[in-house]
Amino acid sequence: DQGKTANVTGLAVMAELTGRTIPETGTTIFRPPYIPVTLSVLGGGDIGRHYRPRRLTPTNHWAEGQGAVFVEVGQWMRAQYFP
Repeated sequence: DQGKTANVTGLAVMAELTGRTIPETGTTIFRPPYIPVTLSVLGGGDIGRHYRPRRLTPTNHWAEGQGAVFVEVGQWMRAQYFP
């Protein structure tokens, strides 16, 4: 937001608390450029309809070393069994 939209509410509150008008209180400045973006833009390259985060347990590397067969449980990759 960087002062583009929420500052109006903040200025109104400050003006009321100080007993002044908004112009008397002063206004904020915002950092240009102001371009709204969706959160997915900030999330990185692995986005899209089929994106699913892959979470690993703390013992994942050990289980891989033991030859575990993994199963997806929610977002977690868990060792299902060790052949």
